[in-house]
Amino acid sequence: MDAVVIAILSVFAVYGVLALIKEICSLLLSNTGDLDRIVIYLKSDAERLENAARTLMLKNPTAEIVIIPKDKSTEIREIADKLSRDFACIHIGRLETKLSDKD
Repeated sequence: MDAVVIAILSVFAVYGVLALIKEICSLLLSNTGDLDRIVIYLKSDAERLENAARTLMLKNPTAEIVIIPKDKSTEIREIADKLSRDFACIHIGRLETKLSDKD
């Protein structure tokens, strides 16, 4: 009877060690350093900005969201500022265009 209990405990111990090794290997080999970046280029629809940003955060919880407003609307800027203050993953960006020199 003691041999059966020892055998069962040994099987569980070996299984636990193998599960631990598998978990450590999967953590080491996973791509946790990769960061998804989502860019929202907003033309003029301020009403949809907050809903779209919240939906994107729910579907992509590890993503960094960058909001780039096209126009200088104060309503869009206020909503984007509020979102960036409330959530650390939301940032406000700006689109820079380079002008070519015409000689």
